[in-house]
Amino acid sequence: MILILFEIFLISLFYVSFSYFIRIKIFNDDKFINANNRIRSLSKEIKDAMAKNDHSKIEELNKEAMMHMGILMKSQFLFMLVVIPIYLIIWYSILPILQPNQNYTIDLIGINMNYKYWFLLITFFMGLIATLIFSLKNKKKMKGKSAS
Repeated sequence: MILILFEIFLISLFYVSFSYFIRIKIFNDDKFINANNRIRSLSKEIKDAMAKNDHSKIEELNKEAMMHMGILMKSQFLFMLVVIPIYLIIWYSILPILQPNQNYTIDLIGINMNYKYWFLLITFFMGLIATLIFSLKNKKKMKGKSAS
């Protein structure tokens, strides 16, 4: 049981590390930070234009904001296009090799789940930690870029 959990942990670690690497390669940090900063400044400008009731300025600023949001959404979509198929390959190909008995469950700390769901749970929490680290790293970069 412990060996299988360790193997699941290693596979999850590989998946999350690979996902993090892909995220770094797909997300152009400078482009991402610039788009985020520009969206923030545009939202302030839009609020000012709304206070002045300047509809043409609002429309112009909204178009530019949508362009920057599109850049952010495109990078997230590309990330998902790469990472989700890898997850499915692990789920349907690698995990069944790890434990051919599909009904095998692991009971740990009073939680009795199929080994695939342990993979899902471990990967979720590892991914959450990696996302927090990635966000904190980007937040520091964004503060540094907006200060300069």
